[in-house]
Amino acid sequence: HWSARAPAPTASASSPVRAAPGQPPALAQPSPSLAVGIATPALVIDTTPPPHSAAPTANRPFAVPAEFDRLLQTQTPGHQVQGSTPKSRLRIGHDQLHFTVSSAQAGHVQVLAHGADGTLVQLLPNAQVNELRIRPGQPLKLPPAVSPFDASEPLGREEVIVIVSRQPRTLAHLGGSSQDGLWQLPAGAQREGLAATAEGATPVLLGRATHCPDTRCDEYGAARFVVDVQR
Repeated sequence: HWSARAPAPTASASSPVRAAPGQPPALAQPSPSLAVGIATPALVIDTTPPPHSAAPTANRPFAVPAEFDRLLQTQTPGHQVQGSTPKSRLRIGHDQLHFTVSSAQAGHVQVLAHGADGTLVQLLPNAQVNELRIRPGQPLKLPPAVSPFDASEPLGREEVIVIVSRQPRTLAHLGGSSQDGLWQLPAGAQREGLAATAEGATPVLLGRATHCPDTRCDEYGAARFVVDVQR
């Protein structure tokens, strides 16, 4: 899990845009923060598509790692996403998650995290940051200062995927609930049913476009990295 908290207000800080209660926010300008940690050389986010895996079906369990693979495998050509984090190991009570994202295309940023305990959380956008946009060739440091992420339990491997999409996306139709300002997707039996929500070749965790003006709505790029949460 990640512990999201709002920093102390300052005279120059602008008021964050908040999402409607009870719904996961859609993708705005930089504002929150994540926690990851190892004081070692910068870790390059992996954008190389892993070996092909079949699309999920209602007859097959919904596996988050496989869905993250699909996001990498089916990303749009020419929509490369890159990034790096200064730490790959984070200590609870000491570290926060920070990383930088670059994109070949302008778009809306969405960040999901899969914890060692199986939880699946949308880190960004969240209750503090309603939308995040990125411009081509302009690195974006995340999370925004208005919503830092402190490392917290569970201990172990945390898999994070960053998505840059042409249009804002929402995961509201998948269900879930707000936990500490972050949208937590269904677990257990409810999660198993997510495979049945697949729409054609579109990965389930890409979500749905909140506004679709043309046939390029589903264009996106993605990158994945892993951090280790420790005491």
